[in-house]
Amino acid sequence: MPLPSLAEIPQLQALRSQIGRLWAAQTVVVLASDRGLWIVWRSDQGWQVASGSWPEGCCRDGMPLQREAMAELLADLLLDHDLIDAQVELLLPLAGVHWRVLDGIEPDQFEQAKPALADLPWPLQAQESYTALSTFGSAECSVTSSSVTSSSVTVALGVTRLHLQAWIDVIEQADLVLRRVDWCLSSALRGLLQLTQHWSGDLAWLIQDGPSCRLVLLRSGVPELDQVMTTAAAELDGCQREIRAWLTAWQQRSESSVALGWWFSVAGDQNDLWEALVDLGRGEQLLQQVLPILEQATDLETPTPPLEALEHLALLGSLNWDAVA
Repeated sequence: MPLPSLAEIPQLQALRSQIGRLWAAQTVVVLASDRGLWIVWRSDQGWQVASGSWPEGCCRDGMPLQREAMAELLADLLLDHDLIDAQVELLLPLAGVHWRVLDGIEPDQFEQAKPALADLPWPLQAQESYTALSTFGSAECSVTSSSVTSSSVTVALGVTRLHLQAWIDVIEQADLVLRRVDWCLSSALRGLLQLTQHWSGDLAWLIQDGPSCRLVLLRSGVPELDQVMTTAAAELDGCQREIRAWLTAWQQRSESSVALGWWFSVAGDQNDLWEALVDLGRGEQLLQQVLPILEQATDLETPTPPLEALEHLALLGSLNWDAVA
């Protein structure tokens, strides 16, 4: 009996099929929220975006509660746009992930950072969470960059093991390859720093998240303060007073008197309501720009959640900026 050729050996056929699948795979950015998910991918027409809404009760506070149904929606959305073999870059929802600035630690010094991570003032237990390190600063914002200047710092991103594993299960049940995991807030910050790269002053970033507002204050591209307001966003005057109080306290801690720029990640029809925060008399400026448009590729019959300002910025921050600018 003649020996089978190498091409006929089942194990090699399976390996060749797997390698071919990975080689031909399309990278797709997947951004998830409590409302639904968005996918972005490159096509001949440029960057395309599509979305779908979760069935009721699928996701709460950033945590997947019905993983099978969520995986089915993701798989169907990719299938509808001929992205069956996609490799996923997942952006985790705003809720459930935390960050802290680490002084004197470089991104490649994870082992040296472990003692500091164990003592971080955040609601995570070291043995029950995953932590990643990213670099932010005025010169380089890429986590893969080897060029780190004195104005750059390392930021720890943390999430509970249970939370992250739930999202990994969703991706696996959709039969997809998970290439990378990031957070929508850190990705949005990279996008924001790209848009404001010519601004040399401090930056006040206001984020509306449902009924609440979040203020992130940055100096040289470094997030020095991240505070959720106790006053609801609907109480506009009171919320703005609280924001100005946090801003004043932060500025008083520094001897620097550089100019302040504002960026609002709020509903588009509410930008005018928040512009009262910008104190023109003190030389403050509104840096707001129209975000580059992503070409909508969603079937009109599919329920589509609206893309909020922070989510739009996060998607842009995860893409090749030159391709969408």
